[in-house]
Amino acid sequence: MTRYAIIRSVVGHVVSAVLMLWLGVSAVGQLGSRPVQRLRRMDFLGVVPVWTFFAPNPATGDVYLVYRDDKNRRWTEIHVRRPRRPWLAAIWNPDRRAAKALFDIAAELTKVSRDSQNQDAVQLSVPYLALLGFVGAHASREPAAAATQFMLLSDHGLEKGSDPVPVFVSHWHAL
Repeated sequence: MTRYAIIRSVVGHVVSAVLMLWLGVSAVGQLGSRPVQRLRRMDFLGVVPVWTFFAPNPATGDVYLVYRDDKNRRWTEIHVRRPRRPWLAAIWNPDRRAAKALFDIAAELTKVSRDSQNQDAVQLSVPYLALLGFVGAHASREPAAAATQFMLLSDHGLEKGSDPVPVFVSHWHAL
């Protein structure tokens, strides 16, 4: 056996051992026990992943974004997702990210609104400005409209008989 073959064999075994150790530490790291959490604090480089397949408080409903302008006072939904294609969605479903982003922004905006002492300051929050920009870019309006307003609605997904309830209503904004 040549020197090169020996070095290659040793390096291969060392790399395999490191990867197997990393796999074992990653598996143990998913446990929520107190000793594991203490050890996790020593992972300064963040090499042990945290997989959260199930949220501690999973989503139980859907979020809807609606808007209106000062000329047409009827609320109109902005559809974040396109019609479902179940056979293709199992492999390719980029619309899921937009729906998740809307859900996260709605949750954060609701939290900011609830925790804020000054409700006018909510208009300067990142989630509020993100939704206002999204409505401004995606809403189709009357040509003579001078102002717009948006609202977030939520329903409980499994209770199809219930109507969505308002979660947040914005101020009117000039166009």
